[in-house]
Amino acid sequence: MEPSTSIEFSAPPKSFKEEVQLTMNLGWPIILSNLTQILLPIIDGIMVGSIHSNQLAAASLVINIATIPVILCMALPMALSPLVSSALGKSDFRSPLKLLVNGMIVGGLFALVLALLFYFGSEVVYQLGQDEEVALLAEEYLVIIGWRLILWLYLWRSLIFLKGWEKQKW
Repeated sequence: MEPSTSIEFSAPPKSFKEEVQLTMNLGWPIILSNLTQILLPIIDGIMVGSIHSNQLAAASLVINIATIPVILCMALPMALSPLVSSALGKSDFRSPLKLLVNGMIVGGLFALVLALLFYFGSEVVYQLGQDEEVALLAEEYLVIIGWRLILWLYLWRSLIFLKGWEKQKW
């Protein structure tokens, strides 16, 4: 496969309506992603709140504790997609696999460190002035989220890698 040497530009939009249409075609996956990120904690709160208020309090506490590490985990592999695209643009088909493997190793180690931090540091919820039952439930939830983070990070890294290949279907 030879790299393309010409760049093709589409015609500029003819009207404001066409501009909005093109922007929405480009932006709907991002809009859907952001909407989902906002709705998931709300839906979780509704589902957990129907069980008991202590479970709702514990889940809310753990979600707030885990948010910053999860955002860091999402930011870590963001360089993977442009690096993969850049290598493919140079017709280098071996580098993306190396990038994926290295990203999985670094990400896996980072996720393992976070999981261990959540596991051994889960007693921190007792220091936050919560009710004893809420703190006990939150400690269990924090450990569960920590171990689930490892799998989630591997899936996130794979998605970022596929974005570099432009193979995702959404």
